[in-house]
Amino acid sequence: MSEKDLGIKDQIKVDVNESDGSSSVALEDINIPFKQKWKLFWSAKNPKNLSEKQPFFLWSPPGRSSYEKKLVFKLDCIILSYVCLSFFVRWLDASNVNNAYVSGMQEDLKMHGNMYNWLTRGFYLAYAVSGLPMTLLVTKVRPSILLPTLEILWGIVCLLVITCKTYKQILAVRVIQGFLEGVDLTKRSSLYAASGSLGAMFGGYIQSGVYRSLNNKGGLPGWKWIFVVDFIITIPIAILGFFIIPDTPDRPRVIKGILSAEDIEFCKERVKVVSVTSGKKALGFGVVKKLLTSWQFWLFSWYYLIANLPNDAGSYWGIVLKEQGYNVYQRNNIPTTQSAMNVFALFLGGIYCDFRGVKWDGAAICHGFWLVGIAILVKYDVPQAVQFLGFILVGFTGICTNICCTWAQEMTREDPQLRAGTLGMMNLALIPVSTVFSLFAFNTKYAPRFEKGTRICLVFLIISFFTGFVALAFDRYQRRKRDLIEEKINGETPEDTEVF
Repeated sequence: MSEKDLGIKDQIKVDVNESDGSSSVALEDINIPFKQKWKLFWSAKNPKNLSEKQPFFLWSPPGRSSYEKKLVFKLDCIILSYVCLSFFVRWLDASNVNNAYVSGMQEDLKMHGNMYNWLTRGFYLAYAVSGLPMTLLVTKVRPSILLPTLEILWGIVCLLVITCKTYKQILAVRVIQGFLEGVDLTKRSSLYAASGSLGAMFGGYIQSGVYRSLNNKGGLPGWKWIFVVDFIITIPIAILGFFIIPDTPDRPRVIKGILSAEDIEFCKERVKVVSVTSGKKALGFGVVKKLLTSWQFWLFSWYYLIANLPNDAGSYWGIVLKEQGYNVYQRNNIPTTQSAMNVFALFLGGIYCDFRGVKWDGAAICHGFWLVGIAILVKYDVPQAVQFLGFILVGFTGICTNICCTWAQEMTREDPQLRAGTLGMMNLALIPVSTVFSLFAFNTKYAPRFEKGTRICLVFLIISFFTGFVALAFDRYQRRKRDLIEEKINGETPEDTEVF
């Protein structure tokens, strides 16, 4: 008997029995007749978990034991501290390229036109190319060895900037850094993203201080000294990783005074439970077909792309200030207010989305502030304070894209392959498209107004705003599918029921 001839409940039983209890069928693998899917999509009935009041929690969801809560919090403190510090350094470096450009690098390296864009986009193109091999490498080499080693190499490459005398040399260094870079709750994701924004914010302050005190010291211009500071900050963080990264449950290590053997055994048991629900299937045509025929793969790849492109409208603020005649300290310090807004929005938005239990309204609110900001930049000829407000409001970009990522994870939680494929495609689609877009619309010769770029960003953002409501419709559809499967398992509806 084929799977198509079986009822939903029977399909689930067959999958569990054939896998000896080691895996269960993914939601997307269950054959639901198209007619029933169609009616589920257009149904006006609220999904169960949206009809029920969601309990608020600050960090750990209800239902976990006291021991499990303490262990998860401890793991968060260990892993998130290292990851956030690493991400802080990454964005400190990324922002320092922007700060260096407006602090003398442009003149020293005789940069013009799209040379600045290639300096930033070359990094991300190398990151995209190295993403897959680095991901595979981390499955073969212990994370506690691989990640800090890559971090140290990153710091050394940062230091190489001081030896660069031409644009081509510094571009090569950036590409190498991009290659080295390739390596669950909204609040956790927001914390991670916020650490990057803090890196961008502190980068401006550090550049100002370094330029003031070290410019031309030791024969180095002020913009090169900031990369020395990057190196000095990076190395201790990398060394810390050798001691605190706990590796993976299948290859764990006891960390004296932090992670005990009992903790590791508990983590192993949790992984066993997860493996029962997730399953492992070989990569083949069936997996590819599932990806290409899933709504999540296409919708969230598009949503992430169209929500990220408008970010370019605010990322050239330092260049705008330079063209408007602001001094080197103002060019570095004023744009940090945008990063501060990003941090504020990420924390507040993450808490709000987890409190509400849904993503769409948080995305809509943040898009509203963001739209006001870009509309001001399109107008441009406004009082200076209003223009500053426009750039600051572009800081809402971080929470919008973060919501998109966590939303995609939530909608693919039953299928690890679909989740991995969707998240991978989101990044893969963004990098080449954003590179072409920045070269076309944000050539530095268009500064300070960047009229063409900001207008296109406004159009993209409006499309992104309405895409959120399309995602909401599919979100409700996915939740109704979950309700249907649960009802079939619990025997709450007849097997031949096709609609609610």
